[in-house]
Amino acid sequence: MPSIKLTASVFSILCLALNCGDPAREDHKTESDLYPPALTQTLADSLLAAASEHYQGGRFDSVVAVSQQARMLFEQQENDRGLVKAELSLALAKLRQNLFDECQSAIRRAKVICTTAFAESDPIFAELYNVEGRYLFNTRQIDAAEESFLQELACYEMQQQPDIEAKAECLRILAEINSRQGEHEAGRAFMQRALDTFRVNDPSLTSKYAGELYVALGNMNFYQAKYDRALEYYLHTDAIWKNAEDVNEWGLSNLFLNIGTIYTTKKRYAEALPYYQKSLQLCLKIFGEDNSNTALRYNNLGNLYIGLNDFPEAISAHKKTLEIRKRLQGDRSVEVAYSYANLGTAYAGAQDDKKALQYLNRSIDLLKESRGAKNPDLPLCYNRLGQMYVHKGRYDKALVAYQQALRANVADFSSSDPAENPTLQNVFSRERLLHSLRGKAETLITMSAASKHPESPLKLALQTIEVAVALIDELRHGFRLESAKLFLAEESRVIYEQGIFAARALNLPEKAYLFAEKSRAGVLLESIAEADARHFTGIPDSLLDRENMLRRRLTRLSNELDNLEVKNAQHPAADSVRIALFENKRAYEALITQFEADYPSYYNLKYRSGAVSLADLRTHVLDDQTALVEYFLGRDSLSIFVLTQDDLSIKTAAADSTLKTRVKKLRRAIVSQNFIDYTQTAADLYQDLILPVEKEIAGKNLLIIPDDVLCYLPFEVLLDKAPDNSDGLKDYRVLPYLLKKHAISYAYSATLLSETALKGRPQATPAFLGFVPSFSAGSLPALSYLRGENSGVNVEPESLPAAKEEVTRIAALFKSRLNLFERFFSSRTKTYFGENASEQALKSTALLPFNIIHLATHGFIYEDRPALSGLLLANDSATEDGILYLREIYDLNLNAELVTLSACETGLGTIAHGEGPIGIARAFLYAGAKNLLVSQWKVSDKSTADLMVE
Repeated sequence: MPSIKLTASVFSILCLALNCGDPAREDHKTESDLYPPALTQTLADSLLAAASEHYQGGRFDSVVAVSQQARMLFEQQENDRGLVKAELSLALAKLRQNLFDECQSAIRRAKVICTTAFAESDPIFAELYNVEGRYLFNTRQIDAAEESFLQELACYEMQQQPDIEAKAECLRILAEINSRQGEHEAGRAFMQRALDTFRVNDPSLTSKYAGELYVALGNMNFYQAKYDRALEYYLHTDAIWKNAEDVNEWGLSNLFLNIGTIYTTKKRYAEALPYYQKSLQLCLKIFGEDNSNTALRYNNLGNLYIGLNDFPEAISAHKKTLEIRKRLQGDRSVEVAYSYANLGTAYAGAQDDKKALQYLNRSIDLLKESRGAKNPDLPLCYNRLGQMYVHKGRYDKALVAYQQALRANVADFSSSDPAENPTLQNVFSRERLLHSLRGKAETLITMSAASKHPESPLKLALQTIEVAVALIDELRHGFRLESAKLFLAEESRVIYEQGIFAARALNLPEKAYLFAEKSRAGVLLESIAEADARHFTGIPDSLLDRENMLRRRLTRLSNELDNLEVKNAQHPAADSVRIALFENKRAYEALITQFEADYPSYYNLKYRSGAVSLADLRTHVLDDQTALVEYFLGRDSLSIFVLTQDDLSIKTAAADSTLKTRVKKLRRAIVSQNFIDYTQTAADLYQDLILPVEKEIAGKNLLIIPDDVLCYLPFEVLLDKAPDNSDGLKDYRVLPYLLKKHAISYAYSATLLSETALKGRPQATPAFLGFVPSFSAGSLPALSYLRGENSGVNVEPESLPAAKEEVTRIAALFKSRLNLFERFFSSRTKTYFGENASEQALKSTALLPFNIIHLATHGFIYEDRPALSGLLLANDSATEDGILYLREIYDLNLNAELVTLSACETGLGTIAHGEGPIGIARAFLYAGAKNLLVSQWKVSDKSTADLMVE
């Protein structure tokens, strides 16, 4: 549409001059009678400009009226170009009003004029194809829409000086179409062309229209389930548009809708609600109630209320959606089918199974009628139908529903036999495929319990689970962000639990163990593999230097943003930091993409998958005196695996919420020194966790791989029986600790342990590095806003007088083993005390030569923002704040056999299912430490010093 804009007052004068408000007046004359041709042409052009302004403001009735007036003037002037523009302006308004037949008629009239009056190379064809493509897209003729936009693009390619913004917009739309269809590589290629094109006008990509491109990038990442990255693009657009003038309210409504959808997908419903509400209010202001866009917003609110378990509100919102869609599109549209599916889900949540099944079946029938038997939406309905039948105990029907979901989701899979599963090729929606496989496997496992021949359904379940696990690997490799991989790990955990159950029931202990091992530390293992791949695959030093620079910059900006948001969620400096962080993340992603494309060995090493074999564990990890004890805590059961050189055994026991409660109770009892609670709870947990495998581990050292809340449990303090407390004595020294029977160590996963043992780095020469910072009032101002209920940080940290003696004694032990020359002239023992033990000193010290690193200082865990957890060091630099944050630990380069953290609570962190605590210890493992000694509660510095020296 024309870019000229009129003020409201000028437009009113024009309307009065043309009698726009009252065409029936007796003195009405044609415009050609009133004005000379030149003025008529000017008025017609001005009317088109006014139509454009009305369109931007969402006043589509006014667009129709003004476009019709302009069309009449252009007809009398025999101005074909103006006539086409007026018809296209009218078509766009009718499209926004959901008057699709009238929109199509206007496009056809414009097309007839174009083909008879203009050469194919004329720029007017680009405008025609653009509007035609939008009409086809909105009426779900996606392939035809793509053809129209490709024709539009061809027009721009023929022009020497095309409209840059229009060409970029065309490429953006093609990118989104391809991504929505699952053609992500093609989508990325079109999007890159869009960005490159628009950089001609806006090299920094910070203008108002650049926000539209970022929204498109967000949408493309959303289609690939990369929710955190999508949210970054949306929030980046929000930051740009906050500072822009005349931002389109319709664009804002869509942006708020997208942000709300991301939060809903991540189950952060409270954060989603205000965005959905703002989006709805803007939409009602622009379109009113009876509009498909308003219906969409009611629909999303309904889904949010389902997530909140507020089913009456969900049903109300979805009924509003259904009523609007029926009024606008009749009873047989695809959108009506979606509303039926969502109402079915809401009624299922409200325990009204009859209505739920009724609406779900209506949805399936309509989707098959309108989109065919294979499309990405049908699997969602079949999955919900399967869940309904499971709830009703109709497992045979549930199995049929899940098999239908598989058939609908995979282009070349058509088997209705539950014994068949698809390959992972030609899949419409991988996320929905994972849900179908999970539902099918769970149904088969449930059926096996009531079967006279349980082996058959269990075998089918196991086959299905193996396909699902392969799909999980594919999905994980497709995600670059750790947050997305952790989200997938949470979603996939039930599949590994199913695999353990089925394999154990079929007497396949090794397969059961491999499922347990596949479930854990996959993200950490892949991160370490990526770090190794950068150094061992021939990537030039110049590129590695750039990668290190970008990684450090990302760490600094991320910490800066987190700290600003802790001070004030709306801190004025946050937007500029957020934009800088956004730009550097994109640069880092581009560099990693280059690594993967240009250095195949990097890709292969980074993405190697598969759990370690039992043979490798027995060769590289276990000796005759060690038993590996691995736990898997499922929804209602606990599996305990014991692996030795000679045997693999599995024990299972019931597990409910009381197990987690007892772990927390034990920790509280230790910290509060409640002897009665401690001894009883420690004995109860021994019965749950150790007694079932007592015979298998007798006389062995224990290598424990805990799971979930068990990561917080110090197994050493479990008691094989509770003492008789009748005499009132509270003597901790005589208690029957597990530690008295077994030496105990821990790992995140056996695969990670094996990988660490096999690492190719050279053995470091015995060398010791110790840090003992001191603190004074106000020495760490960064702590003043970090203190919180869960942070465990005192605003003024106390110095640890025993820590200096601790490190001095340890350093003396090392020096005593050196020869005379080395004691005085080598740097194999290095210590930093007081103000010298600063963050700057640690970062500037070459850490690779030291095989033992000892940090005697305070540590803290910030549970609300784990990335702000860290260790306290001296603050002697203008560029550092004295806190070694979690992200900064990840950036260290270590080759240490042992890192000891005598700080308090350094073994804690936020639990991610299958990954263990995301905390300080994990960060040091990533940085290159092979073993860590950490604490799980506050300990006095004197006790810590004595222990560390020992």
